[in-house]
Amino acid sequence: MQRLPIVSILIVSCNRLAELRETVQSCLRLVYPRKEIIVVDNASEDGTEDYARRLGERVRYMRLRENFGPCVARNRGFGAAQGEIVVGLDDDSRFINADGLGSVVERFEREPRLAVQSFPVVTREENCGQRSFNRNGQFNPHFQACACAYRVSAVKAAGGYDESLFMCGEEEDLAVRLMDKGWYVKHYDQPVVYHAFTSTSRSWGRRAFLCTRNLIIFLWRYMPLWLAATWSPVILCKMMAHAIRSGRATAMDCIAGALAFIGRLPKVLRNRHPVTPETAKRYYYSSYCVVMGEERYEAAGKEPWFRVLFRIWNAKTRHHN
Repeated sequence: MQRLPIVSILIVSCNRLAELRETVQSCLRLVYPRKEIIVVDNASEDGTEDYARRLGERVRYMRLRENFGPCVARNRGFGAAQGEIVVGLDDDSRFINADGLGSVVERFEREPRLAVQSFPVVTREENCGQRSFNRNGQFNPHFQACACAYRVSAVKAAGGYDESLFMCGEEEDLAVRLMDKGWYVKHYDQPVVYHAFTSTSRSWGRRAFLCTRNLIIFLWRYMPLWLAATWSPVILCKMMAHAIRSGRATAMDCIAGALAFIGRLPKVLRNRHPVTPETAKRYYYSSYCVVMGEERYEAAGKEPWFRVLFRIWNAKTRHHN
């Protein structure tokens, strides 16, 4: 009988001891014989270290000397993992059922080019799955790092998470690099992850700042310059509208993020890594056809705007050729 592979469960934490306790206990209950639990602590000051040390060999604990952000913490976890498969969780997210790891392993073994599996998320506010139009097995570059599984060799080959982003938008940044190297990022209906989405240590203004900055960086780093130039103002307007509508951040947070991008623009341009047109098109098709739901457009008798974008894109490609 073939021996089951090790599955490393990577939990990133920062000052959420109460939530971390629940997540660790749920991981200890998972029905899978060869698993390890890794907690990477972004310099918590709430007793997280004492709690993790008391768990002994049941948990591998890594403490960073300061809060470097989730991207750094995950990369450190990838480096320490014994398993080729790493399940990604936050300190406030956990599997609803205890028997989900087996199916995760089977998918990686069945699909050798599968790099990341995205899982549906249930929050405290809603008793339903992830609010998207993802279908089982569909491409999904918008996976959530708090509810996913990685093939570590693929992630390392793609360079891991971009640590300069700190957080927000880092998943899409990694996904498009994986896609450009021929790897798959797909969504699956199981296992389901519960995400408490606690407000502890969350600064909504800072998140709006980082999301705006990082989304615009993404465009200028990977996409054609004409698309980056035309779409960046749209990103800013969408982020400002979302901030105002949510009431958790302000439009000025988003404007500050856009200004921070401008300060980084020379470095971004020097380090541009434009993906192939095929990768870019597949990214946007996955984003707006799968995540937003192509059926909604077709049912209304409208053409999805990204198809119009593709026609312009193809015309420009033919012109340059």
